[in-house]
Amino acid sequence: MASRGQRPRFEDFYGSSEDEWRNSDSSRGHHSDQREAKSAGEGQGCPPREAKGDTASASGSNTAPDESQGRAPRPVKRLSVAYDPWRRELGLHGEYEGGAGFRIYRRAQDVAEKMTIETCPDGDKVKRSEQDLMSKPCTVCHWCGTVSSSPLKRCVRCLAVSYCNRQCQRQSFKSHKMYCWQFARLDTARARVYPAVRFFHGLRHAKDYTVLLDDMPSEQQHKAGATCNVLVELMGQIFHPYRYSCLVTDLDGRMARMIVHDEKGVYSHPSLDPGKCRVTSLEACLKPADYLLLLGAYWHQFGDGVPGIRINDLDSVYIIDMGDLDMPKDYTKTMEQIVRRASTLSENIWVKGIYRA
Repeated sequence: MASRGQRPRFEDFYGSSEDEWRNSDSSRGHHSDQREAKSAGEGQGCPPREAKGDTASASGSNTAPDESQGRAPRPVKRLSVAYDPWRRELGLHGEYEGGAGFRIYRRAQDVAEKMTIETCPDGDKVKRSEQDLMSKPCTVCHWCGTVSSSPLKRCVRCLAVSYCNRQCQRQSFKSHKMYCWQFARLDTARARVYPAVRFFHGLRHAKDYTVLLDDMPSEQQHKAGATCNVLVELMGQIFHPYRYSCLVTDLDGRMARMIVHDEKGVYSHPSLDPGKCRVTSLEACLKPADYLLLLGAYWHQFGDGVPGIRINDLDSVYIIDMGDLDMPKDYTKTMEQIVRRASTLSENIWVKGIYRA
């Protein structure tokens, strides 16, 4: 991973995405966007509209991958048409921003059916090598801090930390086991992202996301066309008087509040199987320790002054069910305590009008 004091880069966790960025269009076909644009303007019962083309996104939307950030810039799909109810009937799900147009998240069902099914080539888990996690060999022991002149041996399970000998690894196991377990769950969640590529416009390939909340743009950058996909873990629901609110965390341990502003209040999981494509409430489908892939996520400044994630359209969310994996009791207990404190704090702010740290 990155050195002390330096924020981890995208390729530190996933490796370089340049090849996949360049080959993503050829592997999935070049005509899907043309079919969607045609269906949006010539659907049955829909009045004809003039095709004005897509509005250009922020500068550099079609440029080469940004090596300084470690991931390719993602273009923003926009349609310069007014909002009307026919868009839902045509299968084009998008977030209405007012004025600038739509930000489309999901593909139409008939378009998704014709795309190539992507599966993880490594099986149930994404296999990581030492080069995927660290750009430089690690020479510092994670337990005792001893600096070695040669690269140290890594933890076989997570490949994220190194030790100078087996004794240091045994002494560090109590504090490291939870972090090591989180890395193993992350590999499983990453493998379950592959089927989602065919359903989302903004997901160019199965590694087109980050695991750090710090990589998200601000709301002003988002409105200007910036976009970022982020993979986070759901910790639990917290108090809000009239909206669904929950606490999420990234791989680096940073937590953020996520509030859903979608008036529907229900989630439809994208699937080609009619039996699995059912509409459920958020309370029923969002469970603690599940992973969420948020398309086009950004930082929003809420009314209480605390920044968080605002979800305007639930079609930009992909829920990764992790219920089949066991969770350590210590991790579950710690998660419940954090969520309980955050919920109490939110209730004090909303109901009592006071703030207590």
